[in-house]
Amino acid sequence: MLSSPDLYPVTVPRRQLQRLGSGRFFEYVTDTYLAQQPAEALRVSRATVLFTLAHGL
Repeated sequence: MLSSPDLYPVTVPRRQLQRLGSGRFFEYVTDTYLAQQPAEALRVSRATVLFTLAHGL
């Protein structure tokens, strides 16, 4: 597994992902991440985080 201060691993139970659907799940993760990392919210846009999630999984 890669480790870096700029990488954040996310583990999701398959059942939860299926229940929410990938779009809603990505939005939930994005909003949670930006709420927990306020400095990131100033550095990158919500759309950037959503794009990264959608194309990284």
